[in-house]
Amino acid sequence: MIIDRNFIIETALWLALPAEDKTFLSNMLFQGKETNDPVDLIPDTFNMLDVLALAGIFKSKSDARKNWRGPVEIPMGFKEFNIGKRQHLITTFRLASPDEMEKEALPNSRVEDKRIDNVF
Repeated sequence: MIIDRNFIIETALWLALPAEDKTFLSNMLFQGKETNDPVDLIPDTFNMLDVLALAGIFKSKSDARKNWRGPVEIPMGFKEFNIGKRQHLITTFRLASPDEMEKEALPNSRVEDKRIDNVF
């Protein structure tokens, strides 16, 4: 059985949205999905290990910790993960402000800048 689960992370920005905006965003993000599975709301304290255990990809969080090779933190924005031989699909959406998105991108861009400087 292929697992296809959708998650929205309840960040402070998400919780501050009016209900009609939440419904609109949920429908817009997940409308093209081939599944009729509902979108699960999870707390901002969860990480990918919690999501994978909740989705049933791994039996427990400790099993996910041993076997998961992807990012532990749930990335900002919309992200799909195809997992395993059966290509289980986990979709996450973490609403972030432009400042938060910039902070997440900054460490990577600084590393790239240093590499470029060292080449010349």
